[in-house]
Amino acid sequence: MALSSLIGFGGWLSIAYSQGTMSLDIGRLALGIASGLHYYVIPVYIAEISPKNLRGGLVLLHQLILCCGIATAFTVGNLTSWHTLAFIGTIPCMIQLLGLFFIPESPRWLVTHSSEEVYEAALKRFRGENTDITQEAATIKECAEATENISENFFSMFKKKYAHALIVCLGLRVLAAFGGSDGILYYAAATFESARVSRSIGTITMALIQLPTTALGVYLMDKCGRRPLLLLSAAGMGTACFLVALSFLLKAHNCMTDSSPYLALVGILLYAATYPVGMGGIPNIIMSEVFPISIKGAAGSLSTVVTFTCAWIVTYTFDFMMRWSSYGKYSSSLI
Repeated sequence: MALSSLIGFGGWLSIAYSQGTMSLDIGRLALGIASGLHYYVIPVYIAEISPKNLRGGLVLLHQLILCCGIATAFTVGNLTSWHTLAFIGTIPCMIQLLGLFFIPESPRWLVTHSSEEVYEAALKRFRGENTDITQEAATIKECAEATENISENFFSMFKKKYAHALIVCLGLRVLAAFGGSDGILYYAAATFESARVSRSIGTITMALIQLPTTALGVYLMDKCGRRPLLLLSAAGMGTACFLVALSFLLKAHNCMTDSSPYLALVGILLYAATYPVGMGGIPNIIMSEVFPISIKGAAGSLSTVVTFTCAWIVTYTFDFMMRWSSYGKYSSSLI
């Protein structure tokens, strides 16, 4: 996390002081690396320090904070220049870097890399000085000892016994990415303009509407389970893509020209509201729960690579597909 904060800080400075495409590319590359590290490490860290009965909600709380960041970026981005926005982007990096000096390492990591006193002290800091951690500390140690003598490497995750878990985790990542989330987020302003909707109103509303639904997801995560929220999220994303595709189809045939922009607006807002609740955050939770600690790092790394590769494909091709067929592009996302 400290490394990703430093890389992100450098990336934002490179963009802020940019005078040409080279420094912009370097800055974006640095931010991509920082995001990749954050994307996997932080949800795993949260899952490892959380009590079992609150794990899902606390990991999804990370998604809620991401939504807050997106809402802030869209709002500030409509009020200031991109140079200033890049300078503002350095602030969270510095806050996190300084904050890391005040939080301990994960007890589940310390149990295999440090003494018993150290990991118990870290666990007590998370649970409170007056909390009895004896049973939980013993459970963590038993899990660590159970996997201590298991020889695993990167290719161990492809063993038959892990096949189902790997298919589920990677499948969720691929489907979420090819559902168009990154393209819709990055090209939201251009999409609103194409649908003849106010750019500033559309992007700010899209960013803000994520907050209440994601907060509701945090509350329901450990009460309703992962699967119902995934189904709700997927259904909402599919409906949203259908509405946006219908809007562009009507526009292409000069039908309902007064009301078709509202279909696009409602569709993108519905997508923004339902994606973070399920497909945006739950794959991180499932990934941290279904793999043993001996291969969790390797499986998480592969999952992150697959996620960002799919996201790159969607982001790179989004504009070309919009020019080829705007309604066809959202129909493919719906499928």
